[in-house]
Amino acid sequence: MDTPCKGSVFHFTVLVERLGESSALQATQQCTSLAPDLTGYNILLVDDNAINLQVALGFLADTGANVVTQNDGAQALQQLRTSRFDLVLIDIEMPIMDGITATKAIRSELKLTELPIIAMTAHAMTKDNKQYQRAGMNDCLIKPFEPATLYKLLNEYLAQNGRPRQIQVMAESQSPYRSELIEQLEQVDGLDALKALSRMNDKTELYIKLVKEFKLVDRALLQSLNELYDQQLWDDLYRNVHSLKSNAAFIGAYQIAKLSGAVEFSLSEGKSVAKSDRALLDELCEALEQLLDRLDNILPEHRASEHQTAFDPQQFRQKLKVLLPLLDSTNFDAEDLLGEMIVQYEDTEYVDAVKSMIADVDDLEFEAAGETAEGLLAKMSG
Repeated sequence: MDTPCKGSVFHFTVLVERLGESSALQATQQCTSLAPDLTGYNILLVDDNAINLQVALGFLADTGANVVTQNDGAQALQQLRTSRFDLVLIDIEMPIMDGITATKAIRSELKLTELPIIAMTAHAMTKDNKQYQRAGMNDCLIKPFEPATLYKLLNEYLAQNGRPRQIQVMAESQSPYRSELIEQLEQVDGLDALKALSRMNDKTELYIKLVKEFKLVDRALLQSLNELYDQQLWDDLYRNVHSLKSNAAFIGAYQIAKLSGAVEFSLSEGKSVAKSDRALLDELCEALEQLLDRLDNILPEHRASEHQTAFDPQQFRQKLKVLLPLLDSTNFDAEDLLGEMIVQYEDTEYVDAVKSMIADVDDLEFEAAGETAEGLLAKMSG
């Protein structure tokens, strides 16, 4: 049997976030302005889900920690072979290599027996926690998690000579655009924007990014759910519904999260959905489509301005120079900048390159997008 981290006491904190519990909201509100000061710490964040990554990166940004991201367990192992980290946050359900398999390899192959490894998962069953423990994980963070919950674990496992000191987090400045957008999102049926915002310390900019990402990612997901069912690809359907569950919960689409959880449970019981449960999948798809249609009315796709200005090569080079460090640091602000660029430069010879970078960022391939940006700069300087 695999053993947990050597020299550590394994204790799965009660981290289950119950939707609708006012006590959880109150606990979060008491900690809205504090984060641990983790300057100098290195954290490896492993997840293939863009929304989960954005949430974790948004919360970790307030700590000052250096965060490196990878998209599956195999990439995480390679990173750990060459770099030193103080803690690993790793998702359970990932393609190529899942979190449990990766953790076993970290303990047995890499011999990193004292490295804190925290699972990130939407599963909250005791049997799942025991499985994580046997794999060698130290603790478990249940999605959707709040900043205070994450900070509590980071404090616990990164404390040296006492807890890291806490730092004051400045409240976000609220632009008129963001204020108006939040007001519109608060009126959307099936979306509890106020509650979701409260759970993430009122990080308005982060929340809007998550909703935009949800609209993009889960529109494509909606098209595939029925196809996976019809082809009886139960494992793929399970992974997609599992991701949808946490994605929906993070943005406050709690009914969709509940329906996703019901379909997920049915799949986990028999690796197939009984005929009587097809209606449940249909209900999930209908609720998801309705929410996405409502979001389309508030967050339309980027459209070109009616008044196009002449192409300015110097301005384009400057935008690339701003974009590059964002891509190098896996900063999701690159999404917003690329969104502006696709509108501004859609009638130029560079539109395909901008589209390519947008696709790479959507797939979390920031390095590939950075190579494209570097190539454009070199071409324009030649």
